Amino acid sequence: MTFNYTLPNTEYRKPIVNAILETVSVICVCYNEEPNKIRATINSIIAQDYPNIEIIIIDGGSKPDTLDVFKEYQEQIDYMVSEEDRGIFDAMNKGIFRATGDWIIFMNIGDKFYDRHSLSGLMAGANRDVDILYGGISSDDLIVVPPLQVSKYTLYTRGICHQALLARRSLFFKVGQFNLAYIICGDPEWIIRAFKQGAAFKYMNVVVANYEGYGFSSNYHRRKYYWKMLLCEHFSRTEIIAYWLRWILERSIRRIVKLDFSIPTCIKRYFHKNRKDS
Repeated sequence: MTFNYTLPNTEYRKPIVNAILETVSVICVCYNEEPNKIRATINSIIAQDYPNIEIIIIDGGSKPDTLDVFKEYQEQIDYMVSEEDRGIFDAMNKGIFRATGDWIIFMNIGDKFYDRHSLSGLMAGANRDVDILYGGISSDDLIVVPPLQVSKYTLYTRGICHQALLARRSLFFKVGQFNLAYIICGDPEWIIRAFKQGAAFKYMNVVVANYEGYGFSSNYHRRKYYWKMLLCEHFSRTEIIAYWLRWILERSIRRIVKLDFSIPTCIKRYFHKNRKDS
């Protein structure tokens, strides 16, 4: 069913605060999330010092207790719908369809902006020659810096967290929306697709989001199948072998130079996350 929000109608739009600045649509996907997580995410959006923000909530048919929390923010939310969907990327596609802003960022419930300057820091890099702006995230109290230059190799080895990425809304019409064949890894698949179709990326030295992690897609065993599917779709066998060897060599050299013979962080995180999932 469609949840009719207590605004005049679900198509209600707040007036633009600054007609000169471009508008950013912040899309939040939710399904039966805890009230404190909902409040933390929305409060972080409301706190942004960038003036032209459109807030869109796409809920997957949550229980009434979850939906009641959103009523606390009826003056801030521009559009909300609550109805069954086919998963997170179907919900994100619905958000794209409803967005009216010049730029789109996904800040799904549970994640939140790092500080009140995150969005304005990203938008400082906006110009007509840029399709995607991106920055870093905070995860497990660590600042994670993405690749400063985007290439097929860096997208293979590191990628960009979608919570730290702003994309022009028009880019989704060129590249297409999220591929629903990917229950997991739909976001890196879209980013790789955008890169292959010539999207212009620009790194901004900004920490954009506090990334919650430990969600459905963070489990290695669930993710493995869809990551292999992504590799087969976008990388040749030669590229996969060459990139894997290059990645191993680069990591080994860095650790030798630092005289670091401890257990790699990625291995520690792997066991930590899988302990939480078990």
